[in-house]
Amino acid sequence: MSIEIGKRSSNTTVAMSGFSSKTDIYDKYAYYNIIVLLLGVLSPYTAPSMVFFISVQYIISKIKSRDIDLRAIPLGQPYILMFIAVLISDIYSPDFIEIIATIGIMLPYVIYGMYTEEVFDKRFAVRMVSLIVWTSLPISLFGILQKFLSDNGILFRLSGGRVESTFANPNLYALYLAVVIFVTLGYTFYTTGEKKRRALMIVLCLDALNLYLTNSRTALFSVLIAAIFFFILCGKRHAAHILFMSAFIIMMAILVYPQLIPRYAVLDENLETRMEIWQTALIGISYSPIIGRGFLSFMDFSAMFGVGQLHAHNILLNTWFEWGILGVISIVWYVVVLFKRGLSALKDSPHRPIIAGILAAVIAAFIQSMTDNPVINIQTGLIFIMLASILVALTPNNACPAAQEKV
Repeated sequence: MSIEIGKRSSNTTVAMSGFSSKTDIYDKYAYYNIIVLLLGVLSPYTAPSMVFFISVQYIISKIKSRDIDLRAIPLGQPYILMFIAVLISDIYSPDFIEIIATIGIMLPYVIYGMYTEEVFDKRFAVRMVSLIVWTSLPISLFGILQKFLSDNGILFRLSGGRVESTFANPNLYALYLAVVIFVTLGYTFYTTGEKKRRALMIVLCLDALNLYLTNSRTALFSVLIAAIFFFILCGKRHAAHILFMSAFIIMMAILVYPQLIPRYAVLDENLETRMEIWQTALIGISYSPIIGRGFLSFMDFSAMFGVGQLHAHNILLNTWFEWGILGVISIVWYVVVLFKRGLSALKDSPHRPIIAGILAAVIAAFIQSMTDNPVINIQTGLIFIMLASILVALTPNNACPAAQEKV
């Protein structure tokens, strides 16, 4: 596979980083983002390895060049606020394990997010979109194989028969699929070749099948709602109207035949469990509403109430519980920046379908995260960071010199 990267001029490179083009972090490690993605979808154990490596190299280059300008990185300030909020909550707790997790896991992801914003130009961003789409194919094929072997009692034992592929959890895999489905849709509309479009439709159908096999109720609902927004953002209002009517008919059918809901038999039990988890989170928030209780602290706290969950199954509650009010602000700020850039570029951008796909993916992800917390995770968080940086690369802000230079 040949990947072309838009090269910066040597004068710009030296001015920004103090490195020659042969050793500059922006060019030297650009190809490694391909490996980051491959390791990211391979398993939760391999996902952080290359992220850590690149983040260390990036920080070293910044220290040597003494060039750290967060204003040149659109999501730089939300990233930094996010890290500061988590670190303050860890110190306030205090918990040594939480601090190690923040510095060893979260910080590299934050740094990687800022790095990819600088390294991705338009051409490379589109190629990363292509790679995200095509790598979902073997992941989906593995998911189907996993389901077949599990049903026949061979090799795999899936909880409730729910496919998880390489993500070790069906809800995490469902979020990944929801995101990839919209990226694939956007890339399909962006692509002009008829043969390639047919191949992309096959990938889309396989991803949709796997989403169904995850039996994730909220993910299926989030994709249906986000699909309406996708077609509106693409300017295809007729398709959006059809989807809206379809969604209405499905909702009416569910009211009459609630057994159409995946895992209907355990729905009441799941809702009761969610309410118990959310109430526990609210109790913890009431104890420390400003600073929070520390990264990954919900599990220990909930165990005291007999709940024993890894997270609060709601991204806002979990963020507020663990990272405090500054953490919530950083998440909201992050999403607002993405939508502000994406919506402002939609009308005139040749990449409109891809931008619409990414924005729809963000909508789907946060709808699902109202009953779960899959966005902030080693594998799915990595994909989300990549998509954010791709969106930044495709929506240059003329007021930002670093973004100008990507065009």
